[in-house]
Amino acid sequence: MDLDRHYKLNSYLALIFGSLIIIGETYRRYGEWGHWSRWLDDLIIGLFLIVPAILILKGYKYGRKLIIGGWGFSSGLLYGSFFSKVTDVNNIGQSNIDSTVLICLIGLAFITASLSLIWLMFIEKSTSK
Repeated sequence: MDLDRHYKLNSYLALIFGSLIIIGETYRRYGEWGHWSRWLDDLIIGLFLIVPAILILKGYKYGRKLIIGGWGFSSGLLYGSFFSKVTDVNNIGQSNIDSTVLICLIGLAFITASLSLIWLMFIEKSTSK
């Protein structure tokens, strides 16, 4: 599979993932938003993935570097979110989602973001020889 196909597939995943992060956080916080710093990061994750994905699908090569950064940013934020909730299950805070389900969803998101980042890093490494 050529490099462009990898990036296109990854871009479709980024579009879906970024959209689900934004929709999920909106549903989770709906009715009781709390402090802006608690939900703004998830919106930024979504934008850092959706914008580069659109650029790649439109044929702009510089979107490739941006999407790698987006997956890295997502992995970093989701790492902190996941492990802070796992270590303190009783203090998850306001949510419209059950705490166990929320932890599983955040864990799945963290794994998806990390694997997507690794995927792109490996294809970049294999083509730079």
